Amino acid sequence: MANTTSGYESSRRSYDNYAITLKGTNIFCLEDDILFAESLKMFLCNFDCDIQISNTTHDAISMLTHANATPDIIISDYHLNEENTGLDFLTQAQMQFGQTFEGIVLTSDNSRVVEQLVKRAGFHFVTKPIDPESFIIFLLSLVRNRK
Repeated sequence: MANTTSGYESSRRSYDNYAITLKGTNIFCLEDDILFAESLKMFLCNFDCDIQISNTTHDAISMLTHANATPDIIISDYHLNEENTGLDFLTQAQMQFGQTFEGIVLTSDNSRVVEQLVKRAGFHFVTKPIDPESFIIFLLSLVRNRK
């Protein structure tokens, strides 16, 4: 009998390869939607990433200031329930840590204006909802480019 592999097993093996590569990647996320933040954390934990979540800019700055290491990747929602945007937060983090991390604005605002602002600032622009596999492949490319 021929050896066959189901689509799920093939996909799972593919995800296992990502886990090996993303293992230990330090990710910080500022997201004011608590449900989305926790879902993202649970999803990324499947790939052995070290992830911290904050729901406010104030807490995020405090957490980053007291962290043992600068994150490899910082993800921020664009529209926060505050006066500052996620782009403001990433810019502030960049001033504090320099060019030592990859910054991603993850937003449901797919306007050209926001996309251009984010890209001009040197950060990555990703719109919600995210496709899980595409997002992992994107993170993988960021990690590989840093090495």
